[in-house]
Amino acid sequence: MATEHWLETAGPAPSGAVRDAPFGKATFAVEREVLMALGGLSEAFVGAADEGFELVRRLRKLLGDVGRAEHRALELWAPRLDIDKAARADNKRLKDRLVDAIEADIDAYLANRFESSIAVDRNALARLSRDRARRAAFRATNPTPPPVVACSLPGSIWGVTALFNPAGYISKLDNFHLFRERLAADGLPLLAVELAFGDAPFQLGDRDADRVVRLRGADALWQKERLLNVAIASLPGECDKVVWLDADVLFERKDWVPRTAELLEDHVVVQPFSRSIRLLAGERSTDIESFTVGSGEHEVLHSMAYGVASKGYSCLSRYLEHGHCGYAWAARREVIQRHGLYDANVLGNGDLNIAHAMFGGARYLKTERLSDKARAHMSAWADAFYREVRGSVGYLDGTVFHLFHGMKANRRYLDRLHVLVEHDYDPARDLGCFAEWCLRVGQCEAWATCVLSRLFRSA
Repeated sequence: MATEHWLETAGPAPSGAVRDAPFGKATFAVEREVLMALGGLSEAFVGAADEGFELVRRLRKLLGDVGRAEHRALELWAPRLDIDKAARADNKRLKDRLVDAIEADIDAYLANRFESSIAVDRNALARLSRDRARRAAFRATNPTPPPVVACSLPGSIWGVTALFNPAGYISKLDNFHLFRERLAADGLPLLAVELAFGDAPFQLGDRDADRVVRLRGADALWQKERLLNVAIASLPGECDKVVWLDADVLFERKDWVPRTAELLEDHVVVQPFSRSIRLLAGERSTDIESFTVGSGEHEVLHSMAYGVASKGYSCLSRYLEHGHCGYAWAARREVIQRHGLYDANVLGNGDLNIAHAMFGGARYLKTERLSDKARAHMSAWADAFYREVRGSVGYLDGTVFHLFHGMKANRRYLDRLHVLVEHDYDPARDLGCFAEWCLRVGQCEAWATCVLSRLFRSA
Protein backbone atom coordinates (compact mmCIF):
# COMPACT_ATOMS: atom_id res chain seq x y z
CA MET A 1 0.00 0.00 0.00
CA ALA A 2 1.36 3.44 -0.90
CA THR A 3 0.06 6.42 1.03
CA GLU A 4 0.71 8.79 -1.87
CA HIS A 5 -2.25 7.22 -3.72
CA TRP A 6 -4.87 8.45 -1.22
CA LEU A 7 -7.89 9.98 -2.90
CA GLU A 8 -8.32 13.67 -2.25
CA THR A 9 -11.85 13.04 -0.92
CA ALA A 10 -10.50 10.72 1.72
CA GLY A 11 -8.67 13.45 3.58
CA PRO A 12 -5.03 13.52 4.62
CA ALA A 13 -3.22 10.25 5.20
CA PRO A 14 -2.83 9.52 8.91
CA SER A 15 0.49 8.42 10.21
CA GLY A 16 1.52 5.36 12.10
CA ALA A 17 -0.65 2.26 12.23
CA VAL A 18 -2.76 2.98 9.13
CA ARG A 19 0.39 3.18 7.00
CA ASP A 20 1.22 -0.34 8.08
CA ALA A 21 -2.28 -1.74 7.47
CA PRO A 22 -2.66 -4.25 4.63
CA PHE A 23 -4.81 -3.37 1.65
CA GLY A 24 -8.27 -4.88 1.91
CA LYS A 25 -11.87 -4.73 0.77
CA ALA A 26 -15.10 -4.50 2.68
CA THR A 27 -15.28 -6.63 5.80
CA PHE A 28 -17.93 -9.36 6.11
CA ALA A 29 -19.01 -11.04 9.31
CA VAL A 30 -21.01 -14.15 8.42
CA GLU A 31 -22.30 -16.95 10.62
CA ARG A 32 -20.64 -20.18 9.59
CA GLU A 33 -24.02 -21.91 9.21
CA VAL A 34 -25.21 -19.18 6.86
CA LEU A 35 -21.99 -19.23 4.83
CA MET A 36 -22.15 -23.00 4.38
CA ALA A 37 -25.84 -22.98 3.46
CA LEU A 38 -25.13 -20.34 0.82
CA GLY A 39 -22.47 -22.56 -0.73
CA GLY A 40 -19.41 -20.84 0.65
CA LEU A 41 -17.29 -18.47 -1.39
CA SER A 42 -17.07 -18.88 -5.14
CA GLU A 43 -13.41 -19.51 -5.83
CA ALA A 44 -13.51 -17.88 -9.25
CA PHE A 45 -14.26 -14.53 -7.59
CA VAL A 46 -11.50 -14.65 -4.99
CA GLY A 47 -9.06 -11.82 -5.50
CA ALA A 48 -9.57 -9.11 -8.08
CA ALA A 49 -13.00 -10.43 -9.07
CA ASP A 50 -14.33 -9.69 -5.55
CA GLU A 51 -15.74 -12.79 -3.87
CA GLY A 52 -17.52 -10.60 -1.34
CA PHE A 53 -19.64 -8.95 -4.00
CA GLU A 54 -20.78 -12.30 -5.37
CA LEU A 55 -21.54 -13.64 -1.89
CA VAL A 56 -23.67 -10.64 -0.97
CA ARG A 57 -25.64 -10.83 -4.25
CA ARG A 58 -26.29 -14.51 -3.59
CA LEU A 59 -27.22 -13.86 0.03
CA ARG A 60 -29.70 -11.12 -0.85
CA LYS A 61 -31.36 -13.27 -3.48
CA LEU A 62 -31.66 -16.34 -1.26
CA LEU A 63 -32.07 -14.90 2.23
CA GLY A 64 -33.10 -11.29 1.80
CA ASP A 65 -31.29 -8.11 2.71
CA VAL A 66 -28.00 -8.15 4.57
CA GLY A 67 -27.35 -6.20 7.74
CA ARG A 68 -24.91 -3.33 7.72
CA ALA A 69 -22.70 -1.82 10.38
CA GLU A 70 -22.29 1.93 9.92
CA HIS A 71 -18.66 3.06 9.97
CA ARG A 72 -16.34 5.48 8.22
CA ALA A 73 -14.15 3.91 5.55
CA LEU A 74 -11.29 5.47 3.59
CA GLU A 75 -10.24 4.32 0.15
CA LEU A 76 -6.49 3.78 0.32
CA TRP A 77 -5.77 2.97 -3.30
CA ALA A 78 -6.94 4.10 -6.70
CA PRO A 79 -5.87 2.62 -10.06
CA ARG A 80 -3.35 4.82 -11.82
CA LEU A 81 -1.55 2.42 -14.16
CA ASP A 82 -3.22 1.22 -17.36
CA ILE A 83 -2.93 -2.40 -16.24
CA ASP A 84 -4.75 -1.58 -13.01
CA LYS A 85 -7.50 0.27 -14.86
CA ALA A 86 -7.93 -2.63 -17.27
CA ALA A 87 -8.19 -5.10 -14.39
CA ARG A 88 -10.86 -2.97 -12.73
CA ALA A 89 -12.80 -2.72 -15.99
CA ASP A 90 -12.67 -6.51 -16.40
CA ASN A 91 -13.88 -6.89 -12.83
CA LYS A 92 -16.81 -4.57 -13.49
CA ARG A 93 -17.84 -6.52 -16.60
CA LEU A 94 -17.70 -9.75 -14.60
CA LYS A 95 -19.85 -8.24 -11.88
CA ASP A 96 -22.38 -6.98 -14.43
CA ARG A 97 -22.68 -10.46 -15.96
CA LEU A 98 -23.02 -11.91 -12.49
CA VAL A 99 -25.84 -9.53 -11.55
CA ASP A 100 -27.68 -10.27 -14.80
CA ALA A 101 -27.35 -14.04 -14.27
CA ILE A 102 -28.50 -13.97 -10.64
CA GLU A 103 -31.44 -11.67 -11.29
CA ALA A 104 -32.57 -13.53 -14.42
CA ASP A 105 -32.67 -17.04 -12.91
CA ILE A 106 -31.09 -17.77 -9.55
CA ASP A 107 -31.66 -21.52 -9.90
CA ALA A 108 -29.87 -21.65 -13.26
CA TYR A 109 -27.07 -19.57 -11.81
CA LEU A 110 -26.64 -21.92 -8.86
CA ALA A 111 -26.67 -24.97 -11.12
CA ASN A 112 -23.91 -23.52 -13.30
CA ARG A 113 -22.14 -21.41 -10.72
CA PHE A 114 -18.50 -20.55 -11.19
CA GLU A 115 -16.15 -23.15 -9.72
CA SER A 116 -17.09 -23.90 -6.15
CA SER A 117 -16.52 -26.93 -3.96
CA ILE A 118 -19.53 -26.25 -1.67
CA ALA A 119 -23.11 -26.77 -2.85
CA VAL A 120 -25.99 -24.51 -1.83
CA ASP A 121 -28.19 -26.17 0.82
CA ARG A 122 -31.78 -25.16 0.01
CA ASN A 123 -33.27 -26.85 3.09
CA ALA A 124 -30.86 -25.06 5.40
CA LEU A 125 -31.59 -21.77 3.65
CA ALA A 126 -35.35 -22.25 4.15
CA ARG A 127 -34.82 -22.89 7.85
CA LEU A 128 -32.47 -19.94 8.19
CA SER A 129 -34.96 -17.73 6.39
CA ARG A 130 -37.69 -18.73 8.86
CA ASP A 131 -35.35 -18.11 11.78
CA ARG A 132 -34.39 -14.67 10.48
CA ALA A 133 -38.01 -13.66 9.98
CA ARG A 134 -38.99 -14.89 13.44
CA ARG A 135 -36.11 -13.07 15.13
CA ALA A 136 -36.95 -9.89 13.24
CA ALA A 137 -40.62 -10.12 14.20
CA PHE A 138 -39.83 -10.56 17.90
CA ARG A 139 -36.92 -8.11 18.02
CA ALA A 140 -37.44 -5.14 20.33
CA THR A 141 -36.68 -2.29 17.93
CA ASN A 142 -38.29 0.50 19.94
CA PRO A 143 -39.04 -0.64 23.51
CA THR A 144 -42.15 1.13 24.78
CA PRO A 145 -43.06 -0.21 28.22
CA PRO A 146 -46.78 0.14 28.98
CA PRO A 147 -47.76 2.64 31.69
CA VAL A 148 -48.17 1.17 35.16
CA VAL A 149 -51.50 2.00 36.81
CA ALA A 150 -51.32 0.28 40.17
CA CYS A 151 -54.51 -1.15 41.66
CA SER A 152 -55.26 -3.66 44.41
CA LEU A 153 -57.47 -6.49 43.15
CA PRO A 154 -58.16 -8.88 46.05
CA GLY A 155 -61.08 -10.63 44.35
CA SER A 156 -61.21 -13.66 42.06
CA ILE A 157 -60.33 -14.03 38.39
CA TRP A 158 -62.80 -15.64 35.97
CA GLY A 159 -62.80 -16.53 32.33
CA VAL A 160 -65.71 -15.85 29.98
CA THR A 161 -66.35 -17.25 26.53
CA ALA A 162 -69.13 -17.52 23.98
CA LEU A 163 -70.43 -20.33 21.82
CA PHE A 164 -72.71 -19.83 18.86
CA ASN A 165 -72.66 -22.49 16.18
CA PRO A 166 -75.47 -21.93 13.65
CA ALA A 167 -74.04 -24.49 11.21
CA GLY A 168 -73.68 -27.13 13.92
CA TYR A 169 -69.99 -27.86 13.32
CA ILE A 170 -68.83 -30.79 15.45
CA SER A 171 -65.27 -29.45 15.45
CA LYS A 172 -66.35 -26.31 17.33
CA LEU A 173 -67.92 -28.37 20.09
CA ASP A 174 -64.93 -30.72 20.27
CA ASN A 175 -62.61 -27.73 20.52
CA PHE A 176 -64.77 -26.25 23.28
CA HIS A 177 -64.56 -29.42 25.37
CA LEU A 178 -60.76 -29.53 25.11
CA PHE A 179 -60.57 -25.80 25.84
CA ARG A 180 -62.72 -26.25 28.94
CA GLU A 181 -60.67 -29.21 30.13
CA ARG A 182 -57.43 -27.23 29.88
CA LEU A 183 -58.88 -24.16 31.63
CA ALA A 184 -60.03 -26.31 34.53
CA ALA A 185 -56.53 -27.79 34.81
CA ASP A 186 -55.05 -24.28 34.68
CA GLY A 187 -57.30 -23.19 37.55
CA LEU A 188 -59.52 -20.67 35.75
CA PRO A 189 -63.26 -20.82 36.54
CA LEU A 190 -65.33 -20.35 33.39
CA LEU A 191 -68.65 -18.69 32.60
CA ALA A 192 -69.92 -19.59 29.13
CA VAL A 193 -72.77 -17.99 27.23
CA GLU A 194 -74.32 -20.10 24.49
CA LEU A 195 -76.59 -18.72 21.80
CA ALA A 196 -78.83 -21.18 19.95
CA PHE A 197 -80.78 -20.21 16.84
CA GLY A 198 -84.46 -20.82 16.24
CA ASP A 199 -85.53 -24.08 17.83
CA ALA A 200 -82.09 -25.71 17.63
CA PRO A 201 -81.08 -27.51 20.84
CA PHE A 202 -78.40 -26.10 23.11
CA GLN A 203 -75.06 -27.89 22.83
CA LEU A 204 -73.44 -27.12 26.18
CA GLY A 205 -74.24 -29.11 29.27
CA ASP A 206 -74.14 -27.84 32.84
CA ARG A 207 -70.65 -29.31 33.34
CA ASP A 208 -69.16 -27.60 30.29
CA ALA A 209 -68.49 -24.50 32.40
CA ASP A 210 -68.74 -23.44 36.03
CA ARG A 211 -71.69 -21.31 34.98
CA VAL A 212 -73.65 -21.57 31.73
CA VAL A 213 -75.97 -18.84 30.44
CA ARG A 214 -78.26 -19.89 27.59
CA LEU A 215 -79.85 -17.46 25.12
CA ARG A 216 -81.89 -17.96 21.99
CA GLY A 217 -81.79 -15.77 18.88
CA ALA A 218 -82.90 -15.55 15.29
CA ASP A 219 -80.17 -13.88 13.19
CA ALA A 220 -76.82 -15.49 12.40
CA LEU A 221 -74.89 -12.27 12.87
CA TRP A 222 -71.52 -11.93 14.59
CA GLN A 223 -72.56 -12.36 18.20
CA LYS A 224 -69.30 -12.91 20.11
CA GLU A 225 -68.79 -9.52 21.75
CA ARG A 226 -72.50 -9.19 22.58
CA LEU A 227 -72.44 -12.56 24.31
CA LEU A 228 -69.20 -11.75 26.12
CA ASN A 229 -70.77 -8.59 27.52
CA VAL A 230 -73.67 -10.68 28.81
CA ALA A 231 -71.13 -13.05 30.39
CA ILE A 232 -69.17 -10.25 32.07
CA ALA A 233 -72.34 -8.81 33.57
CA SER A 234 -73.26 -12.29 34.88
CA LEU A 235 -70.02 -12.92 36.80
CA PRO A 236 -70.16 -13.35 40.59
CA GLY A 237 -69.79 -10.22 42.66
CA GLU A 238 -66.39 -11.10 44.15
CA CYS A 239 -64.83 -11.33 40.67
CA ASP A 240 -62.69 -8.25 39.93
CA LYS A 241 -60.54 -9.67 37.12
CA VAL A 242 -61.91 -11.14 33.89
CA VAL A 243 -60.34 -12.97 30.96
CA TRP A 244 -62.33 -13.16 27.74
CA LEU A 245 -61.24 -16.01 25.50
CA ASP A 246 -61.97 -17.66 22.18
CA ALA A 247 -63.31 -21.13 22.96
CA ASP A 248 -60.59 -22.84 20.93
CA VAL A 249 -57.28 -21.84 22.51
CA LEU A 250 -54.82 -23.72 24.72
CA PHE A 251 -52.08 -22.14 26.85
CA GLU A 252 -48.58 -23.53 27.04
CA ARG A 253 -47.80 -22.01 30.45
CA LYS A 254 -49.40 -23.78 33.39
CA ASP A 255 -49.11 -20.72 35.62
CA TRP A 256 -50.64 -18.23 33.21
CA VAL A 257 -53.75 -17.67 35.35
CA PRO A 258 -52.06 -16.48 38.60
CA ARG A 259 -49.41 -14.58 36.63
CA THR A 260 -52.09 -12.77 34.62
CA ALA A 261 -53.90 -11.89 37.85
CA GLU A 262 -50.66 -10.37 39.19
CA LEU A 263 -50.08 -8.33 36.04
CA LEU A 264 -53.59 -6.86 36.27
CA GLU A 265 -52.56 -5.12 39.48
CA ASP A 266 -50.06 -3.14 37.39
CA HIS A 267 -51.89 -2.80 34.07
CA VAL A 268 -55.51 -2.11 33.20
CA VAL A 269 -55.46 -4.73 30.42
CA VAL A 270 -53.20 -7.75 29.86
CA GLN A 271 -52.80 -10.02 26.86
CA PRO A 272 -51.87 -13.33 28.53
CA PHE A 273 -49.45 -14.53 25.84
CA SER A 274 -46.62 -13.20 23.68
CA ARG A 275 -46.61 -15.81 20.88
CA SER A 276 -49.40 -17.60 19.03
CA ILE A 277 -49.69 -20.26 16.39
CA ARG A 278 -52.59 -21.70 14.41
CA LEU A 279 -52.57 -25.48 14.61
CA LEU A 280 -53.64 -27.94 11.95
CA ALA A 281 -56.42 -30.49 12.37
CA GLY A 282 -55.69 -32.97 15.15
CA GLU A 283 -52.84 -30.99 16.72
CA ARG A 284 -52.82 -29.87 20.34
CA SER A 285 -49.39 -28.22 20.39
CA THR A 286 -46.27 -27.95 18.24
CA ASP A 287 -42.69 -26.71 18.28
CA ILE A 288 -43.01 -23.10 17.15
CA GLU A 289 -39.29 -22.91 16.35
CA SER A 290 -39.88 -24.80 13.10
CA PHE A 291 -42.38 -22.32 11.63
CA THR A 292 -42.17 -18.98 9.91
CA VAL A 293 -43.84 -15.72 10.89
CA GLY A 294 -47.37 -15.02 9.71
CA SER A 295 -51.04 -15.21 10.59
CA GLY A 296 -51.98 -18.39 8.73
CA GLU A 297 -51.93 -22.05 9.68
CA HIS A 298 -48.58 -23.24 11.08
CA GLU A 299 -47.32 -19.67 11.25
CA VAL A 300 -46.10 -17.92 14.39
CA LEU A 301 -47.18 -14.41 15.34
CA HIS A 302 -46.45 -12.33 18.41
CA SER A 303 -49.25 -10.82 20.47
CA MET A 304 -50.31 -7.23 19.93
CA ALA A 305 -49.42 -6.19 23.47
CA TYR A 306 -45.92 -7.58 22.96
CA GLY A 307 -45.67 -5.89 19.56
CA VAL A 308 -46.46 -2.42 20.88
CA ALA A 309 -44.25 -2.86 23.96
CA SER A 310 -41.35 -3.97 21.75
CA LYS A 311 -41.76 -1.85 18.62
CA GLY A 312 -43.67 1.23 19.70
CA TYR A 313 -46.96 2.67 18.52
CA SER A 314 -45.82 3.01 14.91
CA CYS A 315 -46.33 -0.75 14.48
CA LEU A 316 -50.11 -0.32 14.86
CA SER A 317 -50.50 0.53 11.18
CA ARG A 318 -49.46 -2.95 9.99
CA TYR A 319 -50.98 -6.21 11.20
CA LEU A 320 -47.90 -8.44 10.98
CA GLU A 321 -45.88 -5.83 12.87
CA HIS A 322 -48.30 -5.19 15.72
CA GLY A 323 -49.20 -8.86 16.06
CA HIS A 324 -52.28 -10.88 16.94
CA CYS A 325 -55.08 -8.85 18.45
CA GLY A 326 -57.33 -11.64 19.69
CA TYR A 327 -57.48 -15.14 21.19
CA ALA A 328 -57.40 -13.97 24.82
CA TRP A 329 -57.42 -10.73 26.80
CA ALA A 330 -57.72 -9.95 30.49
CA ALA A 331 -58.84 -6.74 32.16
CA ARG A 332 -59.98 -5.23 35.41
CA ARG A 333 -63.65 -6.07 35.57
CA GLU A 334 -64.89 -2.63 36.61
CA VAL A 335 -63.27 -1.07 33.53
CA ILE A 336 -64.49 -3.59 30.99
CA GLN A 337 -67.98 -3.75 32.50
CA ARG A 338 -68.29 0.03 32.52
CA HIS A 339 -67.48 0.38 28.82
CA GLY A 340 -68.31 -3.07 27.51
CA LEU A 341 -66.60 -4.73 24.58
CA TYR A 342 -67.59 -3.05 21.33
CA ASP A 343 -70.40 -5.29 20.12
CA ALA A 344 -72.05 -3.40 17.26
CA ASN A 345 -69.74 -4.81 14.60
CA VAL A 346 -72.15 -7.42 13.27
CA LEU A 347 -69.63 -8.76 10.72
CA GLY A 348 -66.84 -9.49 13.17
CA ASN A 349 -63.33 -7.99 13.47
CA GLY A 350 -64.25 -6.90 16.99
CA ASP A 351 -60.90 -8.09 18.36
CA LEU A 352 -59.04 -5.68 16.10
CA ASN A 353 -61.30 -2.73 16.94
CA ILE A 354 -61.11 -3.32 20.70
CA ALA A 355 -57.35 -3.83 20.72
CA HIS A 356 -56.61 -0.71 18.69
CA ALA A 357 -58.87 1.34 20.96
CA MET A 358 -56.77 0.37 24.00
CA PHE A 359 -53.75 2.16 22.56
CA GLY A 360 -55.27 5.33 21.14
CA GLY A 361 -59.04 5.34 20.92
CA ALA A 362 -60.39 6.17 17.47
CA ARG A 363 -56.94 7.26 16.29
CA TYR A 364 -55.82 3.74 15.39
CA LEU A 365 -59.15 2.21 14.33
CA LYS A 366 -59.41 0.60 10.91
CA THR A 367 -62.65 2.20 9.76
CA GLU A 368 -62.20 2.66 6.02
CA ARG A 369 -64.59 -0.23 5.32
CA LEU A 370 -67.36 1.15 7.54
CA SER A 371 -70.22 3.48 6.74
CA ASP A 372 -69.99 7.01 8.14
CA LYS A 373 -72.53 6.33 10.88
CA ALA A 374 -70.91 3.04 11.87
CA ARG A 375 -67.54 4.79 12.00
CA ALA A 376 -68.87 7.52 14.28
CA HIS A 377 -70.57 4.96 16.53
CA MET A 378 -67.40 2.91 16.96
CA SER A 379 -65.17 5.97 17.40
CA ALA A 380 -67.28 7.31 20.27
CA TRP A 381 -66.95 4.01 22.13
CA ALA A 382 -63.21 3.74 21.38
CA ASP A 383 -62.37 7.20 22.68
CA ALA A 384 -64.27 6.63 25.93
CA PHE A 385 -62.58 3.24 26.41
CA TYR A 386 -59.13 4.69 25.76
CA ARG A 387 -59.59 7.50 28.26
CA GLU A 388 -59.60 4.83 30.97
CA VAL A 389 -57.10 2.31 29.58
CA ARG A 390 -54.58 4.91 28.31
CA GLY A 391 -52.31 2.28 26.78
CA SER A 392 -51.74 0.46 30.09
CA VAL A 393 -51.66 -2.89 28.29
CA GLY A 394 -49.24 -5.54 29.52
CA TYR A 395 -48.48 -9.02 28.26
CA LEU A 396 -47.41 -12.37 29.69
CA ASP A 397 -44.51 -14.18 28.04
CA GLY A 398 -45.73 -17.51 26.70
CA THR A 399 -47.38 -19.30 23.78
CA VAL A 400 -51.04 -19.83 22.99
CA PHE A 401 -52.17 -22.52 20.55
CA HIS A 402 -55.24 -21.99 18.38
CA LEU A 403 -57.17 -25.19 17.62
CA PHE A 404 -58.10 -25.83 14.01
CA HIS A 405 -61.68 -25.30 12.83
CA GLY A 406 -61.24 -24.38 9.17
CA MET A 407 -58.70 -22.54 7.07
CA LYS A 408 -58.26 -18.87 7.83
CA ALA A 409 -58.34 -17.96 4.13
CA ASN A 410 -62.01 -19.03 3.96
CA ARG A 411 -63.18 -16.53 6.57
CA ARG A 412 -63.03 -13.39 4.40
CA TYR A 413 -62.24 -11.09 7.33
CA LEU A 414 -61.93 -7.99 5.16
CA ASP A 415 -63.93 -8.86 2.04
CA ARG A 416 -67.19 -9.20 3.96
CA LEU A 417 -67.05 -5.65 5.37
CA HIS A 418 -68.08 -4.02 2.10
CA VAL A 419 -71.67 -4.99 2.93
CA LEU A 420 -71.71 -2.44 5.76
CA VAL A 421 -70.89 0.41 3.39
CA GLU A 422 -73.19 -0.75 0.59
CA HIS A 423 -76.20 -0.74 2.92
CA ASP A 424 -75.21 2.32 4.97
CA TYR A 425 -75.16 0.31 8.17
CA ASP A 426 -76.12 2.42 11.20
CA PRO A 427 -75.91 0.61 14.57
CA ALA A 428 -78.29 3.07 16.24
CA ARG A 429 -80.93 2.45 13.58
CA ASP A 430 -80.42 -1.15 12.50
CA LEU A 431 -79.81 -2.98 15.76
CA GLY A 432 -82.84 -3.89 17.75
CA CYS A 433 -83.17 -5.33 21.25
CA PHE A 434 -79.92 -5.05 23.18
CA ALA A 435 -80.30 -8.53 24.66
CA GLU A 436 -79.84 -10.02 21.19
CA TRP A 437 -79.24 -8.43 17.83
CA CYS A 438 -82.30 -8.39 15.58
CA LEU A 439 -82.27 -6.27 12.44
CA ARG A 440 -85.44 -4.28 12.05
CA VAL A 441 -87.60 -5.59 9.24
CA GLY A 442 -87.41 -3.36 6.17
CA GLN A 443 -84.12 -1.70 7.05
CA CYS A 444 -81.45 -4.27 6.21
CA GLU A 445 -83.47 -7.45 5.87
CA ALA A 446 -81.96 -8.46 2.52
CA TRP A 447 -78.33 -8.36 3.58
CA ALA A 448 -79.09 -9.82 6.99
CA THR A 449 -80.92 -12.88 5.74
CA CYS A 450 -78.89 -13.51 2.59
CA VAL A 451 -75.37 -12.16 2.86
CA LEU A 452 -74.69 -12.31 6.58
CA SER A 453 -76.15 -15.73 7.20
CA ARG A 454 -74.16 -17.14 4.29
CA LEU A 455 -70.95 -15.55 5.57
CA PHE A 456 -71.16 -16.87 9.10
CA ARG A 457 -72.49 -20.29 8.24
CA SER A 458 -69.35 -20.77 6.14
CA ALA A 459 -66.90 -19.31 8.69
